[in-house]
Amino acid sequence: VIYTSGSTGKPKGVMISYRSLCGLYYVMLHDIFSQLPRTRLNVSVNAPFLIDVSVGQYIALLMGHKITLIPENVRTSPQELINFLNEQKVQVFDCVNSQLKSLLREGLIENKENTLIALLQAGEAIDNKTWKTISSPGDIRFFNIYGPTEATVYSTWCEVTGASQSPTIGLPVTNYQSYILDEQMNHVPLGVFGELCIGGVGVARGYLNKAELTADRFIPNPFSFNGGDRLYRTGDIVRFHHNGQIEFKGRADNQVKIQGNRIELDDVEHQLMQHAEIQDAVVLAKETKASEKSLVAYYIPKNGTPLLHEEIFLFMQQKLPQYMIPHIFIPIPELPKNPNGKLDLKKL
Repeated sequence: VIYTSGSTGKPKGVMISYRSLCGLYYVMLHDIFSQLPRTRLNVSVNAPFLIDVSVGQYIALLMGHKITLIPENVRTSPQELINFLNEQKVQVFDCVNSQLKSLLREGLIENKENTLIALLQAGEAIDNKTWKTISSPGDIRFFNIYGPTEATVYSTWCEVTGASQSPTIGLPVTNYQSYILDEQMNHVPLGVFGELCIGGVGVARGYLNKAELTADRFIPNPFSFNGGDRLYRTGDIVRFHHNGQIEFKGRADNQVKIQGNRIELDDVEHQLMQHAEIQDAVVLAKETKASEKSLVAYYIPKNGTPLLHEEIFLFMQQKLPQYMIPHIFIPIPELPKNPNGKLDLKKL
């Protein structure tokens, strides 16, 4: 049993079979490490043991690789972390997108003492700015990996290259299937958004002591000829590109309705981050007065100096219709993280 990170609510115990862990071993061996030099590598354990990504990191031991545990006080300091990776000669490093952005700001790519040959980004959606930064050829190969705890860590993957102009989560890993379905569980046409449902060896048994939730999220696989096969409904909205790559849009529950208008918070965040003086941003729908919801934007100024409200508002007016523009813009020094290193929306 391993618990979800709880970034969207109370953590849930997910029941993983040892068969699924064997499947994860094969995914790591066949899909990820087969892309790297076939030598003994120094692999970091950056995630806390409480969360699923750490399983994929210490499974590297089974392949004969060395693992280096990163101390907690080092994990939270980008410059100290870069120094630690260099000193320990780490070659393969895992992290979430928010940590990756901090490392890039501290000069991870430009660092002359760098020993990394591969960086695996997983656990959070990658944004356009970061994708473009890491897509240029260099000494470090970047991989974008997607997978919920309920599907045993990794479900899709791709190498980040200049061939794709915008982020994708790639193709299904070995022995997994990805289906994009509508509300009636039918396949959606190419290029149309739907819910990502995962099948294959990594699908968990269900949630611990939550039979009703298990029945809702783990359903019989209508596309399988093997009796008993199930799909995991992720709640993530995605679509297929013409080349088979999967584009991640966001959570199904990240859509809000304000004054009758449906708004995708991810779309508002994307436009806000196009501003040259904004380093990062998060948009939430919050009750401000009289139980009415309004959009509130939290942003990190690039040079530490807050922007004028009118300046941001005018910028957003050129990008979005009026009802999608946040009413409040709040400058913050950094985005809050939970103990697992992921964005902590509750603190905002």
